[in-house]
Amino acid sequence: MPHPSSFDLFGLAFLLEILFLLVISSGVALMAVRYQRKYLERELVLQKRELAAQKELLAATVQVQEKERRRIGKDLHDEIGALLSTMRLSVHQGTIEEGEQQDELAVKGLIDRMLANVRRISKELLPSTLERFGLEKAIEELCVQEDSSQIPERFFKLTGKPFPIPKQMELSLFRVTQELMANSLAHACANNLWVSLHYGEHAVELTVLDDGNGFELPEVLGIDAGSQAMGLKNLKSRISLLNGTIDFQSQSGEGVRTQIRVPVPNHSQQS
Repeated sequence: MPHPSSFDLFGLAFLLEILFLLVISSGVALMAVRYQRKYLERELVLQKRELAAQKELLAATVQVQEKERRRIGKDLHDEIGALLSTMRLSVHQGTIEEGEQQDELAVKGLIDRMLANVRRISKELLPSTLERFGLEKAIEELCVQEDSSQIPERFFKLTGKPFPIPKQMELSLFRVTQELMANSLAHACANNLWVSLHYGEHAVELTVLDDGNGFELPEVLGIDAGSQAMGLKNLKSRISLLNGTIDFQSQSGEGVRTQIRVPVPNHSQQS
């Protein structure tokens, strides 16, 4: 029986090596294809999530704008409009006669009330205190009661040393405070309302607390929860734009505590 030559053995070994390399290459290529496919699928999922988040944020922003327009329109219609209608009716019925001091004082009183409401609405739209004196003074002003008999009684507390923060952050925190206070004043039936603002080392923290009706969070955040859930989502969207966090703590009959934390990196360089 003839023995295989060294050339045949070398050729066989070479072929086996080639086959081995082909198998390894095919395996590597297959793994690369699978990895690339998973990577693309993951990127697609992230893009869809990002697009959905952007749409939700845009919808929330539009809703907030529309809500603000409706609120302004309602204030103008219900308060200014009603006062003007009363004045017009008084003039039309001839109840204001020249020289009658009592009627003159009544008209002046109506005008004063109308001007006060105009100033209030204007201040809510363009918070001049925020522009001139900063967030802490603007929020403190929100807590000032024109009438000591007003319910709920409002309290403001400032801790930490205030430092400059970006204007958009100031405005967003101010608007969120406005909305949280408005919710407590309108719906909570609270006796007391506390607002605290803390300037920390790397963040600004805001807490709004009332002792009103409260609500059950799972119910409010449910699918069919309605406008109240959307309002909370709108607040979350605003704070998320600042890379901050917002936490709601509440139970029925135990009031609502809202805690907000917004990071302010390198604030020492801004001061």
